[in-house]
Amino acid sequence: MSANDNVREYLDYYFSSDLDVDFAVMINGPWGAGKTYFAKQYFKQLEMKRKSEDALTPELLYASLYGVKSTSEITDQFFAQAHPILNSKAVRLFGTVATAAINRLAGATALSTDENKEAVQKSILDFSNRILIFDDLERSAMSVVEVMGFINTFVEHEGLKVIVIANEDEISEKDEENYKLYKEKLIGKTLKVTSDPRSVIVDYIKNIENKNAIDAISNNIAKIIRVFDCSGKVNFRSLRSIFMDFDRLISSVDQRLGNSSESLDKLVLFMTALGLEFRSGSLSKKQIIDLWPNLPGSLAETYKEVDWWDSAVPPAAIAELFATGIIEVEAINTHIAQHPLIVGYSAAPEWRQLWDWPALNMEQYAKATHGLREKLNRKDITDPGIILHAASIILDAEKYDFKVLEVDDTEKYFSKYVEEIFSNNKLEGNWGFLTSDMDTYLGYGYTAKDDAVFKRIRKKVKKYTREAFKKKMEKIASQYINRIKSNPNEYPSLYEHGFNEGKYGDVPFLHFIPAKDFAEVVVVNSVPDRKLFASLIERYKQDKQKYALSDEHSWLKELRVQLELIAKSTKPPHKHLIEGWTRNNFEQIEKLIHAETP
Repeated sequence: MSANDNVREYLDYYFSSDLDVDFAVMINGPWGAGKTYFAKQYFKQLEMKRKSEDALTPELLYASLYGVKSTSEITDQFFAQAHPILNSKAVRLFGTVATAAINRLAGATALSTDENKEAVQKSILDFSNRILIFDDLERSAMSVVEVMGFINTFVEHEGLKVIVIANEDEISEKDEENYKLYKEKLIGKTLKVTSDPRSVIVDYIKNIENKNAIDAISNNIAKIIRVFDCSGKVNFRSLRSIFMDFDRLISSVDQRLGNSSESLDKLVLFMTALGLEFRSGSLSKKQIIDLWPNLPGSLAETYKEVDWWDSAVPPAAIAELFATGIIEVEAINTHIAQHPLIVGYSAAPEWRQLWDWPALNMEQYAKATHGLREKLNRKDITDPGIILHAASIILDAEKYDFKVLEVDDTEKYFSKYVEEIFSNNKLEGNWGFLTSDMDTYLGYGYTAKDDAVFKRIRKKVKKYTREAFKKKMEKIASQYINRIKSNPNEYPSLYEHGFNEGKYGDVPFLHFIPAKDFAEVVVVNSVPDRKLFASLIERYKQDKQKYALSDEHSWLKELRVQLELIAKSTKPPHKHLIEGWTRNNFEQIEKLIHAETP
């Protein structure tokens, strides 16, 4: 008989209808170990058993003590479950009327305090034939002793059978001595359960919506359990959260990912291992972002079943999902579109194939290196990040005595390459590249990032990319005034993000527009365009990176000067309108800019 079977057997005895007890039972264990899951599953089985025997089934009332500050908050939870109609939205809309009626019946201040409210609720609640569960004892905002005293009223005075779920290791030291005394009085038995990972996972799958996600988890349960066991972090709540993120991710991005079972099989293990480490605090968001090519040896050693180098979703996107819940669809889809397992090796770019060259056989390797060399010789690679991936791959190959390029000096070759495509206006002024981590691009780390030659090539590429970006934005700026003049619906392009869609919320470019020209769009016929300036304010409010738009700060000062000149040449009362409006709006902008200072 397993330990859990022994626990079930004891609970069957404790909840026997003919047994009178004067103590509660505690289920103890670390946070996330499946205590709550076990208790709820047990009561489902108990209910089914009682029904099959035509026996009276006690009603379960559950209260989470997490963060509760008063006993009335606990009573609220019981009341809501016992009287869902009285707790419904419709009734709460008439709460003032109901309160007044109760006050007339029970006294002028019946619902004036939490204590009185609790007393009224208790008078309405019928606790007979109820079982109470108090979860997360150690996470209450009240003292543990105060909570246990409240629980004892139900055991000692109401004669109820009560389950207390707790992690005793987290009881604060200041409460520990009194806790032991109260526990001795309240708790008759302390039970420890260990949930079966397989049954927990199968139960979690029921809450997943995406069929491909369901199949990926179902087909890999044994491997997921091994990853779970290897982590040493028995936390089922973390596992559930990881599955929810996996489900959302598959449903949100390019469906080709969901259709690639091999990619999903690898991804679910990858996310499980990373998620367990992240949620336990063993890995930070930054460490996950930098995972390629900085994989900690301990991670690879702990999780041998995880393919750390072939995730269909880049670690940076997974880190963002874990930390904030945001799914970076565009970045993930770009990654997916280049992944050999998803689009096939023949369709994947040569640099992406060679990034993971140990996965290629000799024939595939020869074909990929030939293709990369031909594209470079034709100057077809114009994205700065991919130029660096190519340089990194070629430098790595040279360490293994393989020359991709038929040149003596790889650094000189790439230096000349970037100069030439810049001169021919072919180098892409890629803002995403300029603002990205210089050790990675498109979610892939540069394999030769620590190589001195590579660092010099990267410095040169970055320099020319900045120049290319400047030329691109000067051209955009020259056309932007006409764009917003002709259509006020274009104003949101000042603060919305999506460079390829003509949205420049995170891209500095206004300093390329003469401040005088912009001022003449802001104030037309002595009337300020409030919507336009509101969009400008929103631009700096939405600035995601600190000082991403700092190149525009001096331009803003010049814009204010130009608006003040317009005000000066305007007759009253519009003169004062423009002056006050300019002053108030620039005060807001100054605060926003100051707030962004690191």
